[in-house]
Amino acid sequence: MPRIRKTSGGKEEALLARARELKKDPLPLLPTLAPGTPEAPFERIRRELLAVQESAEDTEALRRLMTRGEDLARAYAGLLYFAEERPDVVMVVARYPTGEIPYMPVGAASPEAHIAVQYYSDPRRLLLGYLAMTRPRLLGPGGFHFYATERKVVCTGKEARPPPEFLAASVNRLPYKLQRVDAKEGDRRVCSHLQRGEAQPYLEVHWDAAEAVYRVCRKCVRSDTHLLSSLLESMAVPDPEGSFQVSADYNLDHQHPGACPLRASGSIDGGEERRYRRGRISDADLLAGFVKEAETSLLATRGTAFVAGGRCFGSDAKAFVDSLSPTPAERRALTAVVSGFGAPLLVPEATSGKAVEVLWKDHAAELVEAMGIDEGEAEALVREFRNSPGRVSGLLERLYQKGKEQEVLATLPTYADMVPEAAFCVDASRVYRTQGAGPLEARLTSSLPEAGKVRGLAWSFLVVLGPAAERHRWRFSDKEREFGESLVPAARLVLEAPAEEYDRAMGELLSHAGVTSWGRRVS
Repeated sequence: MPRIRKTSGGKEEALLARARELKKDPLPLLPTLAPGTPEAPFERIRRELLAVQESAEDTEALRRLMTRGEDLARAYAGLLYFAEERPDVVMVVARYPTGEIPYMPVGAASPEAHIAVQYYSDPRRLLLGYLAMTRPRLLGPGGFHFYATERKVVCTGKEARPPPEFLAASVNRLPYKLQRVDAKEGDRRVCSHLQRGEAQPYLEVHWDAAEAVYRVCRKCVRSDTHLLSSLLESMAVPDPEGSFQVSADYNLDHQHPGACPLRASGSIDGGEERRYRRGRISDADLLAGFVKEAETSLLATRGTAFVAGGRCFGSDAKAFVDSLSPTPAERRALTAVVSGFGAPLLVPEATSGKAVEVLWKDHAAELVEAMGIDEGEAEALVREFRNSPGRVSGLLERLYQKGKEQEVLATLPTYADMVPEAAFCVDASRVYRTQGAGPLEARLTSSLPEAGKVRGLAWSFLVVLGPAAERHRWRFSDKEREFGESLVPAARLVLEAPAEEYDRAMGELLSHAGVTSWGRRVS
């Protein structure tokens, strides 16, 4: 039902200006005819338009002409009558898939004819005046084809292929910036992500008559955009439904030769396609529904299929994990879970963190236990992180580091009844062997006593670390530095000697430092 709207002064003045122009010459209402287009139907319209123009000053004649003859001629008579008599007419709003268009309903013409005449300088609106001529019952099988370029409407008769200038104009009017790709046949245009070869699901509109294909990927489609309508709004053709094919593709990059449930995914649900063609859902809605359906089908299949970031690895668990660029901790956890996987696994992004998030819901305990954590501690951690899958990679890294530290420390002897100098050296060596140079530098400089041999021992370790010594030279006296430098070779052995030589190296360092009876070995 058209909506009624009060006419604003600005709109009325613009309408009167267009009426004055058409009063001088109504022929801009006619399309340009491509070679081979029958002229007779348009000659009849031309004669009736000129007849109306001859009666432009005769309001009674205009009243009669508003109710008979060609639709465009009736609308033209109505516009001229409005300009002469200024009757009290309220503007009506017509709704189309591309938006609303207000017009003045003066005379017995169709809304499309009124809009075509009252907005004749806009080729896409002038196009509406020729919708009736696309219907086969008026002009025989096939109907006529009309295309709006930037400046005019072109009729190609029953030839469906659009004129070259229209193809260029339609690309410029597309709601997406698409790039042409090399194609042996036709005009193929894709978004930048597909141009770069990204394996992204995409929406495709195929225009048969123009041999043109337009593809927009999941990253580019918008919820306020309708690609099909943006193409159709510039043309009036006999079978707009059949002129364009709408499809989608999950567009997987298959890294293996085997079968995959998503290899041939290219059909959209029929109901969803009908809703799209009627303009009820957007490009983003249509593609999202297709992707969801495709992924649901994949996850419901039997057998193993690893998919990550648009790449399918079949049942090759190692290639799948390698593609995620995992840290050592993530690699251990992911490998432990997927090695025996018997179902499809779909990860939307090719990152180890996203894979861990996807697996966390059903395989949390396995991921944690892969870090060498006992069952009780694993259960507690799973409960703690149950609702925080995004933090799990950090947890695995922490557990992995803890496990590595425990492995290293298990190879070293332990001591009891240590004097302060021995306890300091043992602590320093363990920090270095499990965490590295940076943490050792922080430990050495944060726990220095005010006096004693520990300060000289600390300086010897800092010298072993290299540049760290110069950063902290100011903390030590000349005598402490001289004492510490005499211990450097022994200090280096404590930090770097193999585990089986660790006890001897510790004894030599403390002996050189003049510390005797420094403790006893427990294990």
